[in-house]
Formats: sequence, C-alpha cells, structure tokens
Amino acid sequence: MFESTKSAEVLSHLRQRQKISLSRRRRAEPGDVASVARASSHFRVALLQLRSQDSYSHPLAEVGIDGIPLGQGARDDLISVLSNRDFRAVRAAATPGAEHLWNQEMALISWPEHRRRAVLTEALQACHLLGVELLVLPEVSVRKDTIEWMKRELTLHYPGLSILAGTYRNFSSTVESEHLKEITTLLWRPENSLVTQLGLDARSPTIEMSRGKKYRSVTAHELFRPHLGKLAPLFSDESVLDVISDLRSGSESWRGSDIKGLINALVNDSPKLRYCMELICSEIFLLTSPANRRPLEQELEKMLALFSEDPKQASNEVTDDLLAVGDLLTFAHGRRERRSVLIVPAHTSRSNDYWHAGQASVLASGTATVFCNAVFDGANGESCFIGIDSVTRSKSQVGVVKLLTSYHGWQKGILQADGQGPLSGKDQALVVVDIDPVHVVSGKPRPQLLPEPMALVAYMPIVEVAGARGV
Repeated sequence: MFESTKSAEVLSHLRQRQKISLSRRRRAEPGDVASVARASSHFRVALLQLRSQDSYSHPLAEVGIDGIPLGQGARDDLISVLSNRDFRAVRAAATPGAEHLWNQEMALISWPEHRRRAVLTEALQACHLLGVELLVLPEVSVRKDTIEWMKRELTLHYPGLSILAGTYRNFSSTVESEHLKEITTLLWRPENSLVTQLGLDARSPTIEMSRGKKYRSVTAHELFRPHLGKLAPLFSDESVLDVISDLRSGSESWRGSDIKGLINALVNDSPKLRYCMELICSEIFLLTSPANRRPLEQELEKMLALFSEDPKQASNEVTDDLLAVGDLLTFAHGRRERRSVLIVPAHTSRSNDYWHAGQASVLASGTATVFCNAVFDGANGESCFIGIDSVTRSKSQVGVVKLLTSYHGWQKGILQADGQGPLSGKDQALVVVDIDPVHVVSGKPRPQLLPEPMALVAYMPIVEVAGARGV
C-alpha cells in the first residue's frame, strides 16, 4: 500500500512502541551501564528469513524496476523517465539468449537491490536495539554491492554486530580464479572498546572474512567454481590477524603495548563468533550420512574438471573435510573452545533434511544449529534454531506458562520435538534467540541457576509499506 499522512502517523507510533519494547530486551554489552540492559553469557543470534530475488543469476537480471508495486501505467511512465541508452541496452540483454550482448560494467538502478537494502536497514536497526551479536542471512540473498553497503553501515552505525551475509555468486571479468565462485562473507564490526586493542581506529573498515562454497546441490543443478582447501570457520584468531595486518599495512610497526592489547583482545574479549562453524546449504550433506561420501567425491570431481582443476584431488578434499569438521564440532576437543554453534545459510526446498541434521548434531555432539532458509523460487523457508528442545518432548499443562519468554512461553522459530516451531514456507521474519554456546545440552542434574540453553528473544514479522522513499 502507499503511505498517506494517516498511515505515516500510525507507522511512526508503531516504530516508537517497537523501539521501547526492543530496548527492554536488550543484551548488555561490555561497558554498557543502561539499566534496561541485561548481561548474559548467552550468544544472541538473529536469522532473517526473506523473500528476495536470489543472487545466483547475473546482476543484469536485477536491473530495472521489476517487482515494484505499481500499476502498468505508472510503471511505463517511470520507465520512460529512467530510460537512456545504457538502460535500454541492459534491458535488451536481460532476456534468455541475449545475455552475451552486455559486456560493460556500470552502476544502474535496481528495484530488487533497493528493496533488499530497505529490509536489511530495518533488520540492522532491530538487531542493534536488541544487542544482537550475529545476524544470519539466507544463501544467495545478497549481491557483492550489498556486502560493500553493509560494511559501510556496520562501520558507521553498528559496533559489536556481525553479519553472516548469506552468499552471492561472483561474476568477475578480471580474475579468472574468482569467476563463478559462490562466496559467503562474515562481516564483523568490533565493539568500540575492542577497536584500539586490535590496533585499529574508529575509521578502520569493518573486518571481512570469506570463502567459497565447496559442495554443490545436485537437485538444484548448481554451477560454481568450488572452494579448495579444508573447510574451516570464517572467524579464527588467524583470520582476524590476517585482516588486521592488511588493514594496518603502511602503518608503523607493532609496539610491545600494541601486541599486549591485541593478545588480550583475542584471549579475553574475543566475540562469541569463536564458537561458530559455517556450512553453506548442501555442504551439510557431508555430515548427514556416510553414504554421501562417494557421491560428494564424484560431484566435486565433475566440478573440478569443468573448471580445469585436477579432479584426482577430490577424494582427499572430502576426506580432509570430514576429519576437519568432525574435529571442530566434537566435544573431545583440545585446549580451544569447541565450535558448538553450526550456522547453515540455505536456499532449499529440503528443509526436513536440515532439521534432521540439526537434531542429529544435538544428540551426537551437543551442537546447536541455526538454519536460515530463503523464501523464493524453490526455497520453502521453514527456518529455525535447533537445540535440545528439538529432541526432548515435554507435556503441556493447562493454565501454566512453561517459559518466561517475551511471548508467555511461545517459542516461534525454535524447532520442537513435535515438529512445531519453524517459520512457515511464506513467512518473512526476523527471529532473535539466545543460545548458550557452552551448555547447549544442560545435562542432569542441571546446575542450579543455569538459564535455558536456548530461548526466544524476539519474533518480528516483516510488513512492507511502499512510500515516497520506496519500501
């Protein structure tokens, strides 16, 4: 609908009430003295289930105003205003069989990207008000341009927030080894109290860590250049040090006090991202059954040969990944924190497979799973957080509120043992949950004052209103 004066007043009042409500549920940050903020050892994570144009296709598919909520007459008038030689040329190329006609690189208007940023702006603001530490987006839900925009937003407005920015399919005309990779990106804007300890300053850009997807979805007929090298968490001491070294290149050398501050930051103040391990959509089939091992090798061989790589290395790659991921998730770990939170951005119609994988991970290793699926073109949503509640049945009692959540015990977005809880196949929503990364499974007897290992903080459906500034 279009925004009138009356609806603008209603929206303004709604935003004010929402801000008050979210602030009451805010997680305290280091040095936060706000009386409404509550300190917690839990890891506050948000997932955004979104109906969005997928970024598997070339960016030219998103040029223009397709999807804008206007009548045909208004659309034609708008196109006539926007139209120029470049706009007409790219529109002509954005048809099946004509894509080769476009070989330029330039910035052009895109309604899908505008809408994407509008929704993400609201999600980022809500996450900031709630003190969210990690926001997870679905697979192929962003573009490279979206990543750059989010980096600027985090740097300017959202200290302490990280984003696992789904994936995007990279189209490169200059670096062949990067062309057609499907890249997942972790963006981390350190809290202000950490910036100096890390040897950075307030003007330093957001820290970015990324890798390519490795194992394709066969049923979705995916085509991308596979990542080579062992699967590993995006956030680690080594990866952070690599980025900081790059950001400081050209600066004066490290002093003793700088090194001391850096070590203290990594050892004592490192974010809870250190508990996370990421698997992109179909990569999770590496864990679901030993029967998948040989098919994964065969598919990897096929993709490596297609991109002129040695297919013989596929067997060792799969073996190394099985060992590496198993070592990261196991409770039989060494002197480091266990990777107890599995983050799975997805674009799939097989949500049931991911639920079962999450349940198996809870039972096998006490691992919580964040399954963030899209709602678009074959992706059927049903995103959820998967913890001990997904395998532990409990009877409902008449007249009793079981959990003291913000919704009187309602756990929307958290998978229950009876299959209830996940978002629907049509929902667009932001779900915020507190996860205990140490006590994913509390055990018996349970420590006397140990909070619930997983609890709902906020469920926020997305309502889109088109106005003078767009969505």
